[in-house]
Amino acid sequence: MEAQVREEFRERLEIDTLAQRYDPDKLEELLDNIVEMYCCPRQTQYVGKQPQTTKAIRLRLDKLTSQHIEYIFDVMSNTTQPIKNIMAYLRTTILNAPTTMEHYYQAQGNWLTAQSRKE
Repeated sequence: MEAQVREEFRERLEIDTLAQRYDPDKLEELLDNIVEMYCCPRQTQYVGKQPQTTKAIRLRLDKLTSQHIEYIFDVMSNTTQPIKNIMAYLRTTILNAPTTMEHYYQAQGNWLTAQSRKE
């Protein structure tokens, strides 16, 4: 099952295309985390210290697109605070990407607009 899930996410998320712009090793790490969360045999997993049902996690992961992967890389590259548990941070970012991406970019746009008005 894992191999099939990996291949489905690789195609849907356009990993091979994204590898032209992003570090292929980091993309594989991201894909590894997605597949591990998706294929987890337990009914409940902890993501960001919060219990989540594996069913709910799968539903959220099924919404991921290549744009979400780009967003995840953007968030990771703009993180300036030290991260104590990178796996927990990354998994939380992956899981929340479908519900936070639009708000993140809107907030960035609002900030840039405000900065340009000051000048």
